[in-house]
Amino acid sequence: MSVGIGNLYSSEIENGINNNKELNQSNLVYSSSLETDNQKDDISLPNLIKDELLELSFVARELSTKLSPSNDSNNILMKQVSEILDAYFSHLSIIKQQFNYYTNNINSGYINGNNNSNDTNITGFHQPIVTSLMNLKEKIDALLEKLISWNKSYFKFYLNVNKLNKYFERINEEWKNLLLNISVNNITTSFGDTNLKKKENDISMKNKELEENPIEIYITGEKYFYGIGKDKSYTMAFKKYSKAAEYGMPEAMYMVGLMYEKGYGRSIDVFMAINWYNESIKLKYGKAYYSLGNIYENGIGVQKNDKKAYEYYKNGAEIGETSCITSLGRMYENGQYVEENINKAVHWYQMASQKNCPKAQLALGKIYYYGMSPNHISSLSNIDKNNRNYQRVEKNFYEAINLFQKSAEQGETEAQVYLGLCYENGYGVVKDYLMAKMYFEKASKQNDVFGSLYLGKIYMKENNINAALNCFLISLSKGSVDALYYIGKLYDKEEENNNIITSCVDATSDIGLLKSSDKNIAIKYYLQAAEKGHSLAQYRLGNHFCLRKQYIIALYWYLKSSHLSKSQNALGQFYELGFDNEFNKAASTTGLTIDCLLHYTTEQLFSFYNHYCQLAQQNPSPPNQEDSKPPTSNLKEAKKWYYRSIVQGNADAAFNLGQLYETRCFDFASLPKEDDKTTEKEGMTDGNQETSMNGEISQSLPIHKLTAEEIAEVQSRYIQKAILLYEKAKKLGSKEAAERLKQLQSIAYHQF
Repeated sequence: MSVGIGNLYSSEIENGINNNKELNQSNLVYSSSLETDNQKDDISLPNLIKDELLELSFVARELSTKLSPSNDSNNILMKQVSEILDAYFSHLSIIKQQFNYYTNNINSGYINGNNNSNDTNITGFHQPIVTSLMNLKEKIDALLEKLISWNKSYFKFYLNVNKLNKYFERINEEWKNLLLNISVNNITTSFGDTNLKKKENDISMKNKELEENPIEIYITGEKYFYGIGKDKSYTMAFKKYSKAAEYGMPEAMYMVGLMYEKGYGRSIDVFMAINWYNESIKLKYGKAYYSLGNIYENGIGVQKNDKKAYEYYKNGAEIGETSCITSLGRMYENGQYVEENINKAVHWYQMASQKNCPKAQLALGKIYYYGMSPNHISSLSNIDKNNRNYQRVEKNFYEAINLFQKSAEQGETEAQVYLGLCYENGYGVVKDYLMAKMYFEKASKQNDVFGSLYLGKIYMKENNINAALNCFLISLSKGSVDALYYIGKLYDKEEENNNIITSCVDATSDIGLLKSSDKNIAIKYYLQAAEKGHSLAQYRLGNHFCLRKQYIIALYWYLKSSHLSKSQNALGQFYELGFDNEFNKAASTTGLTIDCLLHYTTEQLFSFYNHYCQLAQQNPSPPNQEDSKPPTSNLKEAKKWYYRSIVQGNADAAFNLGQLYETRCFDFASLPKEDDKTTEKEGMTDGNQETSMNGEISQSLPIHKLTAEEIAEVQSRYIQKAILLYEKAKKLGSKEAAERLKQLQSIAYHQF
């Protein structure tokens, strides 16, 4: 293998070739004499330049994949590299002929004084060729070094085209000088040496033999596969790969298997893909282990088999294949075939991260970001996260940012999104919305769904509605449910109010309800998002229908999103205000239960509610004194939901419950002590045990039945509870609670 070509492949490829040297030697058609000549020729200056140009093309291709497809720099880079390759390879034969002719004459003493009559002339012709080739190699080395540097540190933002063009201009200048010297030497040497024709014939025969070199064949296949220096053609690539595979080259075997698996230039044939991957595995080629593991893990054309997948990943990891190491980490993280073990997952991810694997760096960064596997995040409430005994690691935002940074530099868009979140929220860094916006923009430009979504949220904060809408629509086109919710928010002109008590008490008839078509559009988007399980959309719909006094529908959406602290606080207010009376009437009329309600689809919900309203109109209850009274509260349920919200850190819930204790202490005193303690206990634990939603409505306790001492004792006990809740709310950031504490302190001061 020549010097330059060695840099094109990973150490695994080189090891595969070395390990199978005997097989390759038995298959190659070179004679021992030709092989010796070829080895000498391989280290010649023209061949070194050829190898460096090939390496340049691969580095340029790898760098171009990091550019946005719409970026003009991508086309410029690949076009110029392809032009250099085509030009050099088309002239390579004559360059070798002239270089070998003059260097051989120098070595034999022909130019060193054995023929004095021709010494001056030949030395004059020889020097420009060697000088031009050396200068050309120097310029190509400079460009190659710069592209490798950009490839390692490139941040996927922009490429300095002007600086790039300067390198190509220098190469073109040296290329013109070389062509000029070649043309002059051709004219002169055609008359100066009778043996030149014989030498050219020998070199031509040698080049013909070189066409059977499997490495050369494989590289030609790469050119056809990726369209580097040749028109992209999967058919021609397959032919070249197949021919190289016949010589026992594991990289070519792998590519043949890949083309069968993906259907590149032929119909998909997983059986043939597995066969070729297995042939490559016999030669210890790492990527083949990963491909076979992936086939069995995902059941691609075969029955899903996690055991086989694990074995292939394990064997691939043993020979250092990065993708297999990363996959082992994922299997331990997810508990897939093996027992879930976050520490072993971290071990494998760290090993792959040290090999600069962007996916492993991202996965490990997410574990440090959350302090646990991200798989347990989305489906759990804060209560669950605090109480469930999931395996954890210590949160480390600094380490997470470092890993995200490395992964993002290699083009992982999800890592860029996480970096944006760190800067937006100040996790491990100082809050910086400009940096957050920059990272979201980078991810969005690469069509990342979350990059577009979070960039839209930044634009919302900047009140740039059109830009935000465009970002959300892009995200929606890629299937984002969150985008539906945020488009609804753009059309929803009403500010979010976490306190439905104020909204409902202050609202009169239809004030604030569907004032414009924008609100109707917002509700449509909320409904679409809510039907797909979006909790915040469900919460907003609960608020909307509560204000419209359609309390059964509001209760449905609040309960659907009841793992949110906002919804728990809203449910506390809902029961405090007695809005569940409509549900209780429907239950007595139709036999409706909470379980039945929650199993309704949206269409069934609205159909039932319309049916109930028709029944209520057809069979109105006789008027009595109770109808003129405000709805009675269900304090037991209100208290339960407030406590659950407080556990999740909701300041409004702490303040609302404090108000309830302060103003309704006698109603609480009428509750049985067992119910009072049970409700508080349920609220402060994980909240998995649901109490009946049709609990008894508390009745006001006649004050005249209590003595003055009893009244004072009741007031004192619940005021103390209220003060503790106000202090809790104050710590959580409630300004109302802080103001109320000041008022109570002032009252106590004047009393005593």
